[in-house]
Amino acid sequence: MRISKRNKTEEGYCPDKIKGAISKAFDSVSSEISEEELQRLLLQVERKFPKEHLLAVEEIQDLVEQTLMEEKYYKEMFAELKLVCL
Repeated sequence: MRISKRNKTEEGYCPDKIKGAISKAFDSVSSEISEEELQRLLLQVERKFPKEHLLAVEEIQDLVEQTLMEEKYYKEMFAELKLVCL
């Protein structure tokens, strides 16, 4: 799978980047997350990937935020939003 970056280039999909972003969001609000929970959240995000078009980084961020909200990780979701906006 290829991802469209903000600078309009493409790169291969890297699940570790999603896990890293989720982990940073948890760290920024002093919440702990296990590797198993990180993997579970990653799989939930990946299940939401549309199959019919090139996925943009912004779409992935939206899916991460949606997943965190669905799982009731509200403060972590807001932290993720702040990290993206910086």
